[in-house]
Amino acid sequence: MNADSEPLEALGSRYLLIEKLSEGGMGTVYKVKDKSLDKNFALKLMKSDLWSDKQLLRFQREARLAGRLRHQGIAEIYDFGIDSNHSPYMILELIDGQDLKSILSRRELTTDETIEILIQVAEALDHAHQNDLVHRDIKPANIMVCDRDNELSVKIIDFGIARILDESDREQGLTTTNALIGSPSYMSPEQARGLPVDNRSDLYSLGCVFFESLTGKKPFQADSTLELIRMHAEDAPPALQDFLPDEPLTKNLQAILDRLLAKDPGARYQSAAELVTYLEQLRTQPGESPAQEVQVADDQQTAAELPASVRRTIIIAGTAALILSAIAILSIYSRVSKDKPVKESTITVFDMWSGAPETVDGVMQKGDIQLTVPNIRQQVASSKHRRLNVNRLGMSRNAWKDLPSLGARELSFESCNLTRSQLETLSRCKTIKVLKIKFCPALENDENLAFLKDMTSLKSLDLSENGFTGEGLRYVKGLPVLEQINLHNCPNLTASGLKHLASCPSLIIFELKHTGLSEESFKAALLTPRLQKIELSHCSFPAGFCHLFKESPCARTLHTLSLKHTDISDADLEEVGKLPALVNLDVQDCPNLSEAELEKFQREHQLVFRHGQTDEITFD
Repeated sequence: MNADSEPLEALGSRYLLIEKLSEGGMGTVYKVKDKSLDKNFALKLMKSDLWSDKQLLRFQREARLAGRLRHQGIAEIYDFGIDSNHSPYMILELIDGQDLKSILSRRELTTDETIEILIQVAEALDHAHQNDLVHRDIKPANIMVCDRDNELSVKIIDFGIARILDESDREQGLTTTNALIGSPSYMSPEQARGLPVDNRSDLYSLGCVFFESLTGKKPFQADSTLELIRMHAEDAPPALQDFLPDEPLTKNLQAILDRLLAKDPGARYQSAAELVTYLEQLRTQPGESPAQEVQVADDQQTAAELPASVRRTIIIAGTAALILSAIAILSIYSRVSKDKPVKESTITVFDMWSGAPETVDGVMQKGDIQLTVPNIRQQVASSKHRRLNVNRLGMSRNAWKDLPSLGARELSFESCNLTRSQLETLSRCKTIKVLKIKFCPALENDENLAFLKDMTSLKSLDLSENGFTGEGLRYVKGLPVLEQINLHNCPNLTASGLKHLASCPSLIIFELKHTGLSEESFKAALLTPRLQKIELSHCSFPAGFCHLFKESPCARTLHTLSLKHTDISDADLEEVGKLPALVNLDVQDCPNLSEAELEKFQREHQLVFRHGQTDEITFD
């Protein structure tokens, strides 16, 4: 193998390196060819030394969420994973275009071009925001511009990366490279303070891009990052009139910029869709003022009106991020704002199960959103399946106290920082039949799974994207009606941990996608004697592993098996065909299977057989 192919060695044999496209602080982007699909993609290979174990878990979660975005203005994610060198990677849509940063370095954009680009970016952001994803690093380098048949089209790249680092290191206000999360030239005041951000932070960053696209200059320029942070927090941006004295739309453009670059998020456009409305009006009715004056609530203050102590906090926070890695931006800000009143708020809960957003009332305090007990009761009571989703949100103390009495049958906690005492509260929820706890930091400790032993009504358990070893699975051994368990993306699972599942008396469905398995771990996963369905798509296995199926205790009961997107060979497929009860087999997107073997297998076996290449790689 030549030196040019070395970056792909840890990814296996599927991809052929064509050329390096770019390189930066996070990693390198290559143009590659998927040999099985005969199609070119962009491979973003990130540096392994930048990522902790927690961040790798977050990477897989955020890549999956970003991979669900389907919009013409967002670069599509086709696959992702962690290679054998522990480097995260993404397989992305290959874009035939240039980033906006490169374009601005060579020429000025016309006003019409700028408005068109901004509309397309805002439409893409609106799609992402409606799917509960905030970019956090909108800047010209992350906006790709294509010229197709003399028409501009735009695609946003790098969704989710800033969020992964932000959530992991918010207490330090730093990444592992001692840099602020995001790009200071385009960073909203609240993001610079290390506070939680929402869609309006992306709109502020887009306002900075808008200004630069119109004028060729960033709205704030300084010799140091510290000074940039102060300027974003306190200073008004330069007037467009100084740069565009002859532009007839300057007044209207200024009105839009004033709202985008408002220091207070409440004074900005409240959605990207609202921004699109005004931009479209500006384009079609240039004589009318497209921006309305926004009335800020009495209890809200712009940065210029904030007390000096709060404004100084922003500067101190920037210093901390640049100099003292032990000091947290958020903690500094909290000390000066701890006496601010709790404000009523209406928030949208994105239901990760149904895909439908629900609006519920809540309270906001120090940046944390909590649901109130009456609304939890209402949500459970009105749900057909008595389902409660608390994904990405927390619950108040009273809500936790009341939870066991709600009669909920399905509970979902995704990306919630549950405490051990809160997990113990779940053990008193005797009506729960379906429980999902995904990406919970507390579950890195196997002993924190002890609450499960008392949840005797559980039929389905999803503990995907957690860091436990599996030793805590001993607490599910005695659950009498547990039929299904999902352990997707649990990278620390051990053979000894998986063996505990063999003692689950009713377990018939086991899902273990996106996981690497040694031969010992694979044997342990097959020890449960009555398994009927096993999902192993996107897993990596030892060579020649499939003979273990027919030697396992579940060989006579296994009727449904998915090995989609794995490296199984023709010999492996032949071994799978010896399973006596098999009626459903999925081996789609398996590049090492020959057409001849697939045709032979289909002739010789009467079963539902899915094979070949799918049109696109989706995320289950």
